[in-house]
Amino acid sequence: MAHPSLAAALILLSSLAGRTAAAAPDRVVELPSQAGPALRLTVRVPDAAPGARLPVIYLADGARDLAAVDAAARGLARRGEMPEAIVVAVERAEAGATPAAAAGSAAASAPPAVEAALAREVAPWVEGNHPAAALRIVAGRGPAGAAPEGWRALPLAGAAAPEVTAAAVAGLRGIFEGWGMPVARGDVGPHGGAAAVEAHYRALSARFGWEVPPPEPALRLAGLQQARDGDAAGALRTLERNASLHAAVPAAHGVLGQAYEAGGRPGDARREYQSAWELARKAKDPRAADYEKAYQRAVAEAERAFSGTCSSPPSRLTTPGR
Repeated sequence: MAHPSLAAALILLSSLAGRTAAAAPDRVVELPSQAGPALRLTVRVPDAAPGARLPVIYLADGARDLAAVDAAARGLARRGEMPEAIVVAVERAEAGATPAAAAGSAAASAPPAVEAALAREVAPWVEGNHPAAALRIVAGRGPAGAAPEGWRALPLAGAAAPEVTAAAVAGLRGIFEGWGMPVARGDVGPHGGAAAVEAHYRALSARFGWEVPPPEPALRLAGLQQARDGDAAGALRTLERNASLHAAVPAAHGVLGQAYEAGGRPGDARREYQSAWELARKAKDPRAADYEKAYQRAVAEAERAFSGTCSSPPSRLTTPGR
């Protein structure tokens, strides 16, 4: 049976796979404060890969900029320019005021009381209850030097949400400069396969101070680039490594299944499509129907291949239970 080219087939399937991690519903808690009134924290956590540690962006001016800053972080994460991030808005619980207002100063001035609340009370609580990485970022309209010691400052500006998002994008790009791997114009992913991707993220781990696993999209796109460059064997090794490191990600198995199918290995393709289908169904992923169709196609092809070597065809392979 003729198979589509590996590069074209993989790129087609991968176009269905890219998505940004969805956020769980905001968690709103009241945190007692030794410095004064209780604080209200609104915590937005993306549904990131299991075991991933995430930097935390603290909004010292309260929840008014939560949507705009979260949109900036998600957009950059989708493009591979930064990791997914937890965003925490901090304000005084009793009146919806920011900690800066509680300290009797304008929100833009970021007084020492704000730093004390963030560093001594808010950050330890967040890090004890969420998968926080060793990077604290404070966002607000104060001067760039207003961040507590050891924190990174993210200056915000503007009244309308698009202006705030633009300021956040610029600041986050500065903080995470060099996070993503370079992709040349016209390419679909970085060159060098899994080895280059893993080396890049080892260097990021050393630079930022926490383990940064190679993300699934980076490995997948590196494999696609190898396929486009004509290195079918290298592409397959990279996609196998991707599925091994990201065994819970449907897309990793789906793209590997497509690689096996394009390479004339229907039995292996069936196994990977089945994994992708089952994982997608459990996650209520809308791509589950696509993986099911691919699985059924691989089942039929595996049966044809098997029947060509036997005097009687085997019984139909079992499909996953619904």
